[in-house]
Amino acid sequence: MDKAIEELRNERIQNMVDAVSFKEPKKIPVGLEMSTWAFAYTGKTYKEVMHDPYLAAETYLKFLDDMEFDWFALGTGVPQYLPLYEALECKDYALAHDDTMIQHIQSAGQYMSVEEYPMLIEDPYGFSTEVMPRKNYKIFNGPKDKAYEALKKAATGYKDFLIMNDLINKGCYADTGTLTHMGPYPGFNSSLTFVFDNLRGMVNTLGDIRRRPELLDAACEAIAKMRYTPLPDIDTFVGNPFPWGSSVYHVECFLSPPLYDKYYFNDLKNTLTPYLEKGSKIFLKGEGQFLDTVERFRELPKGSVIMMLDQDDPFEVYKKIGDWQIITAGFSADLLKVGTLEQCKDYAKRCLDTFAPGGGFLFNNNKPLLGGKDTQPDKLRELVAYVNEISRK
Repeated sequence: MDKAIEELRNERIQNMVDAVSFKEPKKIPVGLEMSTWAFAYTGKTYKEVMHDPYLAAETYLKFLDDMEFDWFALGTGVPQYLPLYEALECKDYALAHDDTMIQHIQSAGQYMSVEEYPMLIEDPYGFSTEVMPRKNYKIFNGPKDKAYEALKKAATGYKDFLIMNDLINKGCYADTGTLTHMGPYPGFNSSLTFVFDNLRGMVNTLGDIRRRPELLDAACEAIAKMRYTPLPDIDTFVGNPFPWGSSVYHVECFLSPPLYDKYYFNDLKNTLTPYLEKGSKIFLKGEGQFLDTVERFRELPKGSVIMMLDQDDPFEVYKKIGDWQIITAGFSADLLKVGTLEQCKDYAKRCLDTFAPGGGFLFNNNKPLLGGKDTQPDKLRELVAYVNEISRK
C-alpha cells in the first residue's frame, strides 16, 4: 500500500471512529452494500465472465473507476460458487433470470422432518454435517467413486473462484484504501436463524414456534452449545472501536417482541455486553422490520450498535433510538431503482441533515445492490459524487 493510499485509509478510519463515537467527523463515511451488481455495472453478466477469474475480477472492479466509497458493508465479491452446487447435485443456489444475481432457492431445499428433531438434539453437529448434506447434495447418496469425482471437479473449479475473490478484495480495499468493517469476534447470530436457514426453512420454523416450541427450544439450546467457541480475551477490544463484530436480525423480524427477546436479544445481550462495555461495537445487519423492538438496544452501551436498517423507516427509528445507537441510511433501494436522480439527492440530503449533526450516523444503502436493474449506473455515479461532496464539513 503506497503512502497516499495509507493516509487516505487512516483518514477514513478516523472518520468512522468519530462517527460511531457520536462525534462529527470531517466527512460522513459513505458506504455501499453490493455483490454481483458490480458485474452488471459494466453491462456484463456474471455468467459471461464467471469461468475466467481474472476477467471476472477486472469486470467487477470497473465501478471503482467512477465512484469513491469510504467503506463497504458486509464485504465484496461473489458469495457462492455455483458450479459446486451443480457438481454435487444441489439446487439451493442458482443464477437468477438476469444471469447475474445469485438466488437462494429455499423452496428447493430438503429440510429436516419433525421426527428428526430428537436426532438433532442428541447430536447437532453430526446431524448438521452428516444427515443434512445427504438430503440436499444428492451425489452423496450414490456410489462413492462418483461422489469422489464430483468433489474433485468442484474443488478444481473452486480454486479459480478463490482467485477471483482474492483479486476483487485486493482491488476494493488494498488498492483504494476503502474500508471493510468486518472485524473479528465478538459477533452473534441466533440458533433460531441456524434452524431457519439450514434445517427447517421459513414455513416449518415459524410453524414450530407455535406448534412444538419445546422441541424447537431444545434444538436451539443444543445448537448453541455446538456453535460455542472459547471467547477471546476481553482486553483485546479495549480502546479498539474499529473494525467491528457483527450480528443480523433475520428470522427474528417475524417474531413478536417477547419471542424476539427469547430467541435473539437476550442471548445477544448476555454474550456481547462484556465486550461492548470495553468499547467494542457490532454492525447489525437488518432484514425485514424491527421497529417494535428497536428500543431494546438501549439496554446495550451507548454507541455500541451500528444499525443497517432494511424495511424500517430510518426517521422513525431515529426518533426512538438515534440518541443512543448509530443509524446507517441514505441510499434508498426503492429510489435507486425507480426514483429520479433529484428524488435520490433530496432523500440523501434529508438523511444527512437529520442524522449527521452530533455524530452517530454512517451513509449506506438499506438493501444490497445485486442485479443490473437495481439502479442505473449514471444515476448512482452522480448520486455518489453528490453525497461525497455534501458530506464534508
